[in-house]
Order: sequence, then structure tokens, then C-alpha cells
Amino acid sequence: MARHTVSKGVAAGLGLLGLLMPAPAPAGPAGSGLAGQFAICAGRYSAFVDWSYLLPPGPALTRLHEARRAALTALQEAAADPRDARRLLALRIEAKQAQAHLLHRSRFNSDPEDARRAAALAQRQLTACAALLLP
Repeated sequence: MARHTVSKGVAAGLGLLGLLMPAPAPAGPAGSGLAGQFAICAGRYSAFVDWSYLLPPGPALTRLHEARRAALTALQEAAADPRDARRLLALRIEAKQAQAHLLHRSRFNSDPEDARRAAALAQRQLTACAALLLP
């Protein structure tokens, strides 16, 4: 069996090249990619828009949330790999359901402290999503 040898200079050069190359992105949760984050946020805004039809916060705020949902959906479609369409739709639906649950807990809850926590979390999540958009 032939044995290949690599000179010390070539080995050092390859090692240096390895240091200069970007590290691969760490594996994360299903929504860790940019398209996934846009899908999750579009789902959260969808829940809030649906909720606003039941308990209106005011037409101006509803229109703002509808516009943000539309922008996030457009960004998701632009950033997405078409092969991920099913996964992204699932992320969006799951996020919408989770946000709707928080909104329900915040409004129809016999525990005032839990209602406050749910409302605060729902608002923090929408604020984080709004940060993905330009003002």
C-alpha cells in the first residue's frame, strides 16, 4: 500500500486555510434560519390580527399589524428555499397557535399574575419580531 506524505509547509498552509474559513453555522432549532424567523413572526402577527378582530385594539393598530404580517411574509418568501415551504408553513402555524394561546391566557384567565405574564410575553415576542423590520 502506497503511503502519501505531505510536506510540513503544505500541512501548515492547509491548517492556516482552515483557520481562515468561516465556521459552519451551528445546528439550531427548526426556526433558527432567517426564513424560519420570518415565518414564526408572520405567524405571531397573524394571531394578533385575528385577535384584534375579536377584541379590537383600534383600526390603526390593526392595520399596522396587518402591514407587518405582510412584510414578514414577503421577507420569508424571499429568504426561503422552495424545498422548505412545508416546514416554514408548519412553523408559521405553530407560532400562530402559540401566540393565540398567550393572547387567550392574557385576556381570559382567572389568575391575574399568569394573565400579566402571558400578556408581557406576547408583547415581547411581537416587539422582537418588529425589530426584524426597518422602521
